[in-house]
Amino acid sequence: MKKLISVVLLTAIILTCASALVSVGADSSVTLKTDKAVYKEGEPILVTASSTNSSGKDWVGIIPKGDSEGVSIYWDYLKDITANFNISTASHKGKDRGDLYSLPAGEYTILIIPDDLTIKKGYDKALAMVDIKIERSADSVDTTAPKPSGDTYLVTDKTQYIVGEPIYVTASSENASGKDWVGIWPKGYVGQSIHWEYLSTIGKGKPYDIRSAPNRGGGQMTAYHGIPEGEYTLYLIPNDMNGGVGIPQALAMASIKVVSDPNKIAKAPLSATYKLDKEGSGLADGTLTIKLPEDHDADDIYMWWGDDNGKLTGYTRLARFKVTGTTVTHRMTENTLIPERATKLLIYTYNDSNGISKDCLEVKLPAGAASGDLGKVLSEFQIVSDIHIKGGADHEYSKHFVAMLNDVKKNSPTSVGIFAAGDIVDRGDSPEYWTYFHSLYKSVNGAPPMYLGIGNHEYIGTSYEAGLKQFLQNVKLPDGSTPDKVYYDCYVNGYHYVFIGTGATGTSAPIPKEELLWLEETLKKDDGEKPVFLFLHQPMLNTVSGSSSEEGWSGISNHKELKAVLDRFPHVLMFNGHTHWILDSDNCMYDGEGKTATIFNTSSVAYLWHSYDVPTGERMTGSEGYYIRVYEDKVAVLGRNFVTGEWVSSAQFIVSLSENDGSEETTSAADETSNTPTPDETSASTPETPPSAAEPSKKGCGAFVSGGVCFTGCILLALATFKKRKER
Repeated sequence: MKKLISVVLLTAIILTCASALVSVGADSSVTLKTDKAVYKEGEPILVTASSTNSSGKDWVGIIPKGDSEGVSIYWDYLKDITANFNISTASHKGKDRGDLYSLPAGEYTILIIPDDLTIKKGYDKALAMVDIKIERSADSVDTTAPKPSGDTYLVTDKTQYIVGEPIYVTASSENASGKDWVGIWPKGYVGQSIHWEYLSTIGKGKPYDIRSAPNRGGGQMTAYHGIPEGEYTLYLIPNDMNGGVGIPQALAMASIKVVSDPNKIAKAPLSATYKLDKEGSGLADGTLTIKLPEDHDADDIYMWWGDDNGKLTGYTRLARFKVTGTTVTHRMTENTLIPERATKLLIYTYNDSNGISKDCLEVKLPAGAASGDLGKVLSEFQIVSDIHIKGGADHEYSKHFVAMLNDVKKNSPTSVGIFAAGDIVDRGDSPEYWTYFHSLYKSVNGAPPMYLGIGNHEYIGTSYEAGLKQFLQNVKLPDGSTPDKVYYDCYVNGYHYVFIGTGATGTSAPIPKEELLWLEETLKKDDGEKPVFLFLHQPMLNTVSGSSSEEGWSGISNHKELKAVLDRFPHVLMFNGHTHWILDSDNCMYDGEGKTATIFNTSSVAYLWHSYDVPTGERMTGSEGYYIRVYEDKVAVLGRNFVTGEWVSSAQFIVSLSENDGSEETTSAADETSNTPTPDETSASTPETPPSAAEPSKKGCGAFVSGGVCFTGCILLALATFKKRKER
């Protein structure tokens, strides 16, 4: 009998180890299962997890076994996952876990943490835990490349990779600043990197998959995020220098080649139908239906406006979107323009393995579909946000600020000013940052006057009172006076500008009651025939990009009260900063439809954020803002990429000022013919286009086309903290 029991027990143990079901949980209402207990590197780790906790904030994550003091490598809320969820594709990544993002061989624990607790506080309260083991594949490469002698080096595990394969880099330096970083560039290109990360994050001497670095270059570098076929160079850059300055001073370098996998090439669409909502309106609003071959192997759709010469010069790629099957239906970004010179829509496919498809599909636009003359410009100015000055002329953010000033000076000679919606400097406890800011501004002789608003970063490291005092010392109104309140209004060139802000520090602070009363009375000054421009650093909940709960919103805590005021003044155009969300994000414009204020996400001059793959966002290198042109019956809000000198195609917005309804019926373009320089006439320099092996070379679907010092100011006080995310 004892022998029989032993056999049964042994059999049960064997079945448990070999089965695709592992579950540990003290509470019967909690489920945590993995499909098996032992995995090979790179293999999907499928998890089924659930709990009955009513908070909705229980989450599942993966940590190195026994590491109860750190943060998780990957995690997601239970409410956001389904059965057989691959934990290695979770939306959230733990900070300072870069060396573990590839989940190298080792022992790990998958666990459910309740009520939004961190690992440190919730480990002992975990609802369930499962231990797994990851082993090296028999044919896997050794990610630990031979290390050169000395303390400063950069090596890769191989010199040639297949597209989609991990690119392991091991680096170290003697620099004590902690700001040396590793990046990857197309061979021969000197500029912003494709992916990069600080050595202090990835760890000295540890293998790290550079493809998983959360910091990414924007603009033209987005075409390289999957590291498509081509030749590349990795550099170890010292002292937080940007690529253009740092590459010639690199501490170490390595060259690699990436070759395509012939079995994973994205195929171009078979056909497409673009149905405009209103032909002849000049607006892009409409539905696009794309049919793909059965074996398309595409992850995303990339599109450009085009003409007979290929991609339309002076414009960025349109907002990308995901492939959901062989037939993809997509709504074009509402309230945006079809550029005047556009005659075609060029549609490519894309996958992370091989990049953009070799060929594309051309969709000819109906005659008269593109926009035309807007009319006479009554006033022109720019709106930017989040400049974050923290260093001298060599710092990346400083270069972006100067590039923005030069772009405006060259392309908007009649500008009445540049309005900045907060976060002018990176920290309030560093007075020298203001010195840098003034010096950089003075370096661009002839730049328009700047109207500076205040953001939450002006208070970082100091108190509300001290931050406000320092800010006011650096801002003067046109008459030489200094505002003494967070909120006030002013008139520039006949148009009304209103500035409001929170009355306290914090990641989500309220606007005081007396300020809301003041705002209502101030907005009553106007008859509603002219637009009023309202500035507030942080957004209201569920309005523009970056303001939803899923995106990690932090902003105006009494947003309902503010919204109630704005509902009475539909002629108001409000601009928010704070989130850094890119201008081709979803919901970049919140359409008031004539019933409430129209609201815009203003992006950032310093660096960008996007949520295409990760709901709470990922950092991108780049610099964006708006050109504003006011007409008799409309306002053009024109997104601009200050790094490439191009118009952001999916952020060329039109707001109608007609009283009959809130619809955008105006036919217009960002490149209208008038006394004001237009996008089509813009000759702003574009950085040298890096080589792109993934780009086609024929016409139509052709090759990639590279495309007085008076500080007048009005205050914006917005005390919120930029995207402070709880580390798991």
